[in-house]
Amino acid sequence: LKIFAELAKKHKFHSICDMGCGSGILSIAAKKLQPWIKVVAADIEQEAVRRTTWNTKLNQCAENFQTY
Repeated sequence: LKIFAELAKKHKFHSICDMGCGSGILSIAAKKLQPWIKVVAADIEQEAVRRTTWNTKLNQCAENFQTY
């Protein structure tokens, strides 16, 4: 997260892919730093995908955010 925050100061990202997203904290933080990006968050655990989806809604960043 610290590295992405530093990169976000210098670069405008268009999309990111969070593989093994868990609760989605990294992809949600990226979306908060650069709200225009498209995010794909994926995990092999269905519970992780469910929690990431829920957390994007709680953090009001579900737009252009896909979970698999």
